[in-house]
Amino acid sequence: MSLAVMTPRLRSFVFCDEVVLSDIEDAVYNLEGAREQIVVDSFPHWHSLNVFLALAYFQGGSFRGQISLIQDDTEEIIQDADFFVSFDSEDDGVFLPVELGSCIFPEPGGYTGEIWFFGGKDQMVQKGQRSILLIQREG
Repeated sequence: MSLAVMTPRLRSFVFCDEVVLSDIEDAVYNLEGAREQIVVDSFPHWHSLNVFLALAYFQGGSFRGQISLIQDDTEEIIQDADFFVSFDSEDDGVFLPVELGSCIFPEPGGYTGEIWFFGGKDQMVQKGQRSILLIQREG
């Protein structure tokens, strides 16, 4: 019997154009262009994307993770980004902006973002998914 790998809990996963740290308040982020779809004139389409994560882990620890953006029809990864997150034992949660960067969407349709954490012995544990739809503008 294998032991479960303990990884952070995913509380929120948001695609957005930009994540900006507030100039006024500590630990406050402004999400610009939070989205579930992108409407464009033509394909292939280039779009810069960021992901905003709200994570929880009620023990101290550090984790490596990866976000992959996958074209649903072909199951090909069109972009990925690695990240690292640390938790203090007093933390009840951490906000983490992750820059996916320049994504090239080859055609209209569905795309899925997947978040993975690396557990012991580089075991990967999937923690969540989020869909985004690319639509071609008519006309």
